[in-house]
Amino acid sequence: MCCKRYYSHCVVKFIIYQNARRLNTSSSRVSTFKAPKQTLDLDYLGNPENAEEIHRNIIARKGVGCIKSFAELYSSYNLASPEEKPALLQKLISEGLKIPNKSDPRLASYGETPMIVEKRGIKPRWSFTPQEFHNIAKDLDLLRTENLGNITGSRSYYFIKELVQLEQALIQFTVDTLMKKGFTLYSVPDLLHSKLIESCGMDTQGERTQVRIDNSLILFGISRPRFIAKLYLLFSFL
Repeated sequence: MCCKRYYSHCVVKFIIYQNARRLNTSSSRVSTFKAPKQTLDLDYLGNPENAEEIHRNIIARKGVGCIKSFAELYSSYNLASPEEKPALLQKLISEGLKIPNKSDPRLASYGETPMIVEKRGIKPRWSFTPQEFHNIAKDLDLLRTENLGNITGSRSYYFIKELVQLEQALIQFTVDTLMKKGFTLYSVPDLLHSKLIESCGMDTQGERTQVRIDNSLILFGISRPRFIAKLYLLFSFL
C-alpha cells in the first residue's frame, strides 16, 4: 500500500481497533450494516465469445458457477422493462458472483501435473538418506498428526515441547524484525458480517461455507477480508 506497509496473518494477526469491534458487538450496527456494492465485469461475462473460456476456468478452479445460467439471466435483463430490471440485476449479480475470477493464461498450459516455475539454490546431496521433518519430529515426540479425528480435522496437528518454543521464537523474531522496519502491528476480529465477505467475492451460502453465528455474523479465519473491514470502517466514519 502507498501510505503504510502491512504484513499477512502468516506472521502475525492484524489488530482492528474499536471501530472494527463495533461490527461484532453492536447488534444495531450489525443489523444496519451496508457492505460495499459488488461489481461484475458484465461486458466480459455477458459476451458469448467468452463463454467457453469462462466454462473451462470454472472447471479448472473447481467452481460452482454456471456461465449458461448467467447468460440466460443476462439476456433476460437486457430485454426486461425498466420496472423488472432491478430484481433481475440482483439475480444476475448473485449468479455472476458464483463464477471464479479469471486465471493467468499461463496456468491453462500446466494441466494437472505440478510444474516447477523457478529453482533457487542447489539441492544438497547427502551421504545418507535424509528423513522428512514430520518423521523426525514425531520420533522426538515433538509433533502429533494422527488419531485426532475426534478432536479436530484430518489435516490438524499438535506441536509439543521444544517445537512449540521454536514456533513462538520464530514468530517473535519475525515480528520484532518487521516492526523495526516500520511495519504496523494489527489483529483482526473473528466475526464478520456475511455481506462484507460476499463483497470480497466469497460465497457464504454455498456447499463450502463458514460457521454462522446467526443470520448476519460468520466466524471467519482469513485475515484479508477482515482487514478490508478495518479499511471500510475507517472510510465509512470519515
